[in-house]
Amino acid sequence: LFRSITGKKQTWKIAAYAFSNWAPMIILATLWGDAFLVEKLGITTASAAKIIQFLWIGLSLGSFSYGAIAKTHTAQKRCMLLSAILGVVASLIFIYSDALPIVGFYALSTLIGIASAGQILSFSMVKQINSDELVGTAVGFNNMSVVAGGLILQPIVSELLQAFWDGKIIENAPHYSLYAFKASLIIVPICYISSMIISLFLGNKDAT
Repeated sequence: LFRSITGKKQTWKIAAYAFSNWAPMIILATLWGDAFLVEKLGITTASAAKIIQFLWIGLSLGSFSYGAIAKTHTAQKRCMLLSAILGVVASLIFIYSDALPIVGFYALSTLIGIASAGQILSFSMVKQINSDELVGTAVGFNNMSVVAGGLILQPIVSELLQAFWDGKIIENAPHYSLYAFKASLIIVPICYISSMIISLFLGNKDAT
């Protein structure tokens, strides 16, 4: 069964999209988003956490909207592409813009969450290209790719932060500069760019 699934190029393409589209959410929402905003905006950890919560709100909105809109294979591909483009734009502004009021970061967090909701469409798409007896294994493989995004890229961001660390320590813990965060979090827009490119090469329903 597993060989039948992994033997399809479309399965790998869809999994790669899920991997790269979901990883930014995990990087920002569960690990480095709070600390980045504290350093960038000079706010408290509690205030930063409130902004990061809007990633999950955006994810909920995006998941519901994509599920309602993407009724056909063509519409799914279009939504996956648009969500990736949204992720590129919103994450670049979120990380690198220095001219936004705090309220703008609430909006950007919501948009990034909506962008990462594009990964939910990968499950519908991978179901469509596999026969009924393979669907369960195919969905499991795709879910493994989603989880792998955070599992692999979170440590990479951590290693990059360590590499750009200037040696400053506060309360017996490394303190990363805004430069270190900006240099390390480039992984986030790169992921969205990757998912954008991948979505352009997703084939039709019957492609192998």
